[in-house]
Amino acid sequence: MVSTPPRVPFVKTPRIVVVGAGIAALTVARETLSMFAEARRDVDIVLLEGRSRTGGRIHTFRLVNGANVELGAQIITGFEGGNPLKILSKQTSLQPYFIRTVNSIDCLIYDASTGKSLPRTTDIDMEKFFNNSLDQVSCTAQAGTSLGVQLENYLQNHKRFSSLTPQHLRAYHWHISNLEFSNGAHIESLDAKYWNQDETQEEFKGLHSMVIGGFSSLCDAILKGGPGQAPLDVKFNQRVSEIEVAKNGLIKVKAKYEYEADVVVVTVPLGVLKSRNIKFVPDLPDWKWESIDRLGYGFFNKVILVFPEVFWPDVDTFGIIAEHPEKKPKMYDPKIYSKYRGRFYIFWNLFKTTGLPVLVGFCAGKAACDMEKETDDMIVCSAIECLQKIFPNKNIGRPLESVITRWGRDEFSKGTYSFVATGSTGEDYEQLRRPISKKIFFAGEATCREYP
Repeated sequence: MVSTPPRVPFVKTPRIVVVGAGIAALTVARETLSMFAEARRDVDIVLLEGRSRTGGRIHTFRLVNGANVELGAQIITGFEGGNPLKILSKQTSLQPYFIRTVNSIDCLIYDASTGKSLPRTTDIDMEKFFNNSLDQVSCTAQAGTSLGVQLENYLQNHKRFSSLTPQHLRAYHWHISNLEFSNGAHIESLDAKYWNQDETQEEFKGLHSMVIGGFSSLCDAILKGGPGQAPLDVKFNQRVSEIEVAKNGLIKVKAKYEYEADVVVVTVPLGVLKSRNIKFVPDLPDWKWESIDRLGYGFFNKVILVFPEVFWPDVDTFGIIAEHPEKKPKMYDPKIYSKYRGRFYIFWNLFKTTGLPVLVGFCAGKAACDMEKETDDMIVCSAIECLQKIFPNKNIGRPLESVITRWGRDEFSKGTYSFVATGSTGEDYEQLRRPISKKIFFAGEATCREYP
């Protein structure tokens, strides 16, 4: 009698669809493949990306002269203390350039009104005054109130307010711009109590850094994989419009083509979720939409300027406290300061990372919003005018090349990053991270309460 071999039960290879191909999506796919490989199991993972490139809000752009500049993510905030990018940098041969400007007090700041650097004593004084004011307001404010409103009330009722000169006030508002850049939001949109809820987490330590050659090299390395790893399967120009979970548990993901999956991981930016451009069937539960709507999502913008030669000092950054539109303002009007303070409030020197005379001007707060509506020529002329005021002895002509971002208009991001808006809390990040019926998972910057 011939014995038959034992029947091996058929095990279906699970299929996972990852919506997006930014750094979170690429990492999810690569780590999941590694996990299944260690368990000696097969898994089919496909990434659907609406753009024609990977990276999402990481976008390294090649200039005409061959230099790489960042249109999106640019700075690694601390390379020590458990930052996973340190490990990834070693695995992918990413080369960091460590920034010499540790914090805003180390940043050389110019006064556009005088064309000279801000007196060191004034700089240090207003830095401390702003930080102390911010701490007082954050500790005493009620949840659901505006940080901008509370901070302004504190300023105008402070015993020092009547003695502050116009230069003091413009320096104070420069620090507001820096906070608006850090949060990607106008200060009035931030929740006065919870805007810095992530401060309770241990921050990454060490010097901040930029990436020589571009941040996108990290995404490229994850995409290609290491020794013995196959490249990730990314389908480009696949704008996802609907995710439907059928009664039998199978998921249909509709894009240019239709894809089936057992599990879907949604990594699109919060701005895309807010826009309702992706339809969920059945609809997401109310608690999920409420957190999506409560969290804020804003932006800041950049202008990259390429010059024939370097005419600025050998520093990584220099700030500019903007000139008041009125030469001698008769009264203090915070709305006027709000409009102009964030316009090219800081410039980054990219000579060390590109080897070429490149400056990047940041626009934050209301200035970042206004920039979205202006022409390229208006923006470039404004930036040159700003630089000419602080370098009056230099003849600064038109740049050889300029690149301008408008992240609010980008249909696949609709902004830059999330923030705790008035009425929101850090718990909303937790809610955004929660999966739906173990079928639809969420990942990305707006799902990380500790390091948003």
